[in-house]
Amino acid sequence: GLLPNAIKLERYGIWPKNPALLSRYGIEGKTVLMTLGRLWSVQRHKGVDEVIAVLPRLLQEFPDLVYLVAGGGDDIARLSRKADELGVGEKVIFTGMVDESEKADHYRLADAFALAGRGDGFGFVLLEAMACGIPVVASVLDGTQEAVLNGEIGVLVNPDDPASLVRGLSEALRRHNSIPEQLAYFTYDEFCIRLRAAVEPILRR
Repeated sequence: GLLPNAIKLERYGIWPKNPALLSRYGIEGKTVLMTLGRLWSVQRHKGVDEVIAVLPRLLQEFPDLVYLVAGGGDDIARLSRKADELGVGEKVIFTGMVDESEKADHYRLADAFALAGRGDGFGFVLLEAMACGIPVVASVLDGTQEAVLNGEIGVLVNPDDPASLVRGLSEALRRHNSIPEQLAYFTYDEFCIRLRAAVEPILRR
């Protein structure tokens, strides 16, 4: 069997939105949907295209919504043009590369976090977002569903189905911040217990 990634929960936690970052991106008082990942033109599997495509529909329900796309890469210009063409250019904010020291505070800007694409192996950023208390949306088409325990601790959507995506994103945006108890499954201590259980029978042989 595969051992899932482990997270050190004590590095995260629920805190208010950082005023300096709210000001940096001009998103004070906004409802924030966020994705964090590398934005490379050769790896368009993070679901960013799909979220931008349904933003006009989401804005009908959440008029003050902005989509904060965090991370660097050569695909930002194309994604920005796409947002402009759909009339949501002002609603999509690209942060560029995020420094590791500011990463948790970026998650805390979000009212919901989405990594709903196809082709992600696991989606460690989903664990980090949940460890900051942020409701998350993952995909039924890739390994990110493992990070939300197949929908137990996050919302699952099919990014190929815009109606499913809109439903899931709006559900997550309406949820309150809380750290799921079952996130403990992914702690380093639990990882060590599972590793020991996997290795000991082999060593005994």
